[in-house]
Amino acid sequence: MLSEFTLFPELPKELRFEIWKLATKEPRIVEICQFSSHREPNPTPIEGHIPEEEEDEEEENEYLGRKNPNPFYSPAPLPAILHVNQESRIIALEQYQLSFANAGNPATIYWNPAVDTLYFPIWCWSNNITSFERATTKEVKDSIQRLAIDNLVWYEHWDEGTINCQIQIKEYGNLDEFYIVTRDPGPGPFTPEFDGTQLEVGKVEFVVSDEDADFYVERGRKDVKEAFEAIKKEDPKWKIPKFKFIQCKRDGVLV
Repeated sequence: MLSEFTLFPELPKELRFEIWKLATKEPRIVEICQFSSHREPNPTPIEGHIPEEEEDEEEENEYLGRKNPNPFYSPAPLPAILHVNQESRIIALEQYQLSFANAGNPATIYWNPAVDTLYFPIWCWSNNITSFERATTKEVKDSIQRLAIDNLVWYEHWDEGTINCQIQIKEYGNLDEFYIVTRDPGPGPFTPEFDGTQLEVGKVEFVVSDEDADFYVERGRKDVKEAFEAIKKEDPKWKIPKFKFIQCKRDGVLV
């Protein structure tokens, strides 16, 4: 059985380029993370983030007004095509962009919005993702077509049963697919603390949730539907994305 193809360098340049281009279409799950703002003793309120008419709720919603100056990063492996050789890298950089700078920190995450899924996991967004919302431009948000968020982030701050305070879905104008990643919240607080030392690594994949009868999934479907319909009512041009409840495997093991 042929296990190696050693004649690739001898192929016509045009054919090699087409093969490299096909390699850039391999979808990835790109976890986006940030070191906790607890590393910053006194997070600074973002001026104007909370509307004046909601000032009476400022204490309750204090987390919405905080910003985290720490850089964004991703434990997702780099696309292999970026470091095969100079030729492959040239093709790769036509599709993969260094993205998601923050507060003077340069962008370090290679991202292909045409095929990649951006994933906010619970293990590093234990405080909030307001800083991502504030640092990311509308143009970049509109380029994101696939978005996944951990259900424990979605439900971290409860508000009469439906909540979308962690990520403002209405600001993502071209979403095709939206996933909520389910996991058991356990007996304690909904979100564990993360201080930047517990880096989870390993291949991440999404699988269809087999917990259709689970309370959180059933309630979640209702909540997401209501949230999306409310956005659509406010902005008729906004396109409701397809959404699924899924589970996450890391190196083949459910997390």
